[in-house]
Amino acid sequence: MILHELRLGLAELEASRIKLFVEIANLDAREAAEGPSDGLTERRGNLNRGIERLDSEILTVSEKVVSSEARHARLLELDAKGGHEDKGFMPDFQAARPAAATSATRTQDDGLRTIERHAGAMSAEGSYRLEELIRQDDANGAESRYLAAVGNDDYLSGFGKMLVHPMDAQYRMTPAENKAVYDVTVAMGARAMTEGTGSAGGYAIPFVLDPTILMSGAGTLNPIRRLAKSITLSGSNVWKGVSSDGVTANWYAEAAEVTDDSPTLVQPTVQVRRASAFVPFSIELDEDYAGLTQELGKLLVDAKDVLEAQAFLDGVAASNQPIGILAATGGLPAGSKIETVGSTAFALADSYALKAALPARFQPNASLLANPTTLDVIFRQTGPGSSEPAVMPTRGGAWLDKPAFEWSNLATGVGAGAKTIIYGDIKETYAIADRVGMTVELVPHLFATGANRPSGSRGLFAYWRVGAAVINAAAARFLQIKA
Repeated sequence: MILHELRLGLAELEASRIKLFVEIANLDAREAAEGPSDGLTERRGNLNRGIERLDSEILTVSEKVVSSEARHARLLELDAKGGHEDKGFMPDFQAARPAAATSATRTQDDGLRTIERHAGAMSAEGSYRLEELIRQDDANGAESRYLAAVGNDDYLSGFGKMLVHPMDAQYRMTPAENKAVYDVTVAMGARAMTEGTGSAGGYAIPFVLDPTILMSGAGTLNPIRRLAKSITLSGSNVWKGVSSDGVTANWYAEAAEVTDDSPTLVQPTVQVRRASAFVPFSIELDEDYAGLTQELGKLLVDAKDVLEAQAFLDGVAASNQPIGILAATGGLPAGSKIETVGSTAFALADSYALKAALPARFQPNASLLANPTTLDVIFRQTGPGSSEPAVMPTRGGAWLDKPAFEWSNLATGVGAGAKTIIYGDIKETYAIADRVGMTVELVPHLFATGANRPSGSRGLFAYWRVGAAVINAAAARFLQIKA
């Protein structure tokens, strides 16, 4: 399923690239007939930048296709051998590998097989990140063991019985379900030991219900997750990166001594924070625990997405939140601010000023983020018969030939000080780090307020960990309404 989607995506990118070349050829023909003009020259430059951007995306997707094909071939070979490596598989490496390494590799294979089996239920981004986590950061197999355990179908059915029969679920489970619950408990303990923290208890959310695994949600218009740099942590609560202001090159005369052109290196960090949600549900739902688990999964996905969308915009560390891209402390600094030309107004010229303020090195992969209402205003700023070219020719299309995305949490209107638009290379600017795995604890009986008697409802307390931070402020700019 993942491989099929990758190939389709690659074909679409290549088709888009061909269309851009055709449009350039049409511009050449028009220029030959009408003569050169600034408008044609600007349009050709935009098309060439679009081709460069597509070339980069095609290269990235092509590498993922090759990786996915190799993984698929390996899984087929493992399945043909009963899911285990034997002496006939990679004999030289197998003979030299210690027993502990062999066990860890088999565990990783189980984790990869789980991802492949559930590929249809999760986003492509979730699949890529989980595979990367296992292949690059899971040397001891703790993450693979966890994914394989929560991905067991017996755990899903056993989890449902624990929800609706919290007092005696163990007596209602099949032996396979009991073993699956035990395997998940062991896997959670192993992960806690790897992190150096104690286990907080509770039940792990099954694979197909866990929003930290599926990484898909549509409760709010929140594109920041797919545009930002995405990191999945293993064995740590802090991600540490490396960034620099670049290397300076110079021209020199023959035999002249070179200058010190070393870059200034900094280490941005992202601290994950605990978030939680509480979901009450009626006891009557125990007639269909399969339906209950699915509905709870949808609610948790929605609650997580809505909570994170606001935090990724203006969250602050002092409130135990991920640091938002426009946070008052830790977000894009004052040097990234572009004020509108007029007071309490947003004009056509402000779009051009915002785009021009971004350094050229970040322009090829730049995109725009704005509230849908703001994008409506931009779309309507030029109409039929206007001598000024449209900033956004079609609603839902590009903004000054750059991708535009709706983010419903951004400010609207022209109130003084409102931060309405973000423009830049978001992947270079902002990073989001996730710890895979959501945990829930069940409250068997909720009590009504006032009378303090049972209300016939239960409650599910869910918690997970996520962090975010600006890692390179130079890569983005934001538009603020002038007072």
